[in-house]
Amino acid sequence: MKIGSYIIISILAFTSLFSCNGNEPKEQVISMEDLMGEFGDEVLIEGDSTLSQDSIAVTGPLGSFLRTELETFDTSNSDKFHMLDRFSFSIREKVNFKAKEEVPYGENTMVTPRANLFYYTFSDTLKTQNAFYNWLDCFGSDCAMVKLEEDVEAIKMPPAYVLIYDTLIIAVNYRCEDINYDWRGFEKNLKNSFEQKPLFELKVDCEGPLKWK
Repeated sequence: MKIGSYIIISILAFTSLFSCNGNEPKEQVISMEDLMGEFGDEVLIEGDSTLSQDSIAVTGPLGSFLRTELETFDTSNSDKFHMLDRFSFSIREKVNFKAKEEVPYGENTMVTPRANLFYYTFSDTLKTQNAFYNWLDCFGSDCAMVKLEEDVEAIKMPPAYVLIYDTLIIAVNYRCEDINYDWRGFEKNLKNSFEQKPLFELKVDCEGPLKWK
């Protein structure tokens, strides 16, 4: 065998070995079979191509809610961090909402309202409580401690809406500049998409107050 051929074969063998053993850590992906097994039929929501090329594939009550909002909002996948990412959830969904209308902000500015929805399921009530109570211990931009069912007059954070169930936490973050947009219909549709009554429900305005319902 010629020396040149031997060198080429050696390089190919080394490259193959490296590609097989170079296992870089990857984010865990939940298959659609797992989602459908727990929540039922799949609902496919096309993302806003200006925000994301991906589609949002979710099921069950959350999928039903997204369908109700299609006429009002463009939706897309979100990669924004949330404090609840730190805990042991079973399923996580993150969705961006972009309104199809503008609202005034100040005297001469128009803005397009936006929201970020964070959806987490947990394997049992204990894990839900652990995530929720730890979140309350460091709530808002200044990591303030919030006591269960005690309203807070001032808290450094943008507007938010939170629903807590036995094994589910839903959090929606808004923007302060969208103060003139009425989110009540959005929140009503979200809450009504789930049959059970939430254990806790709280609403936060821009910089407070934080109120339990």
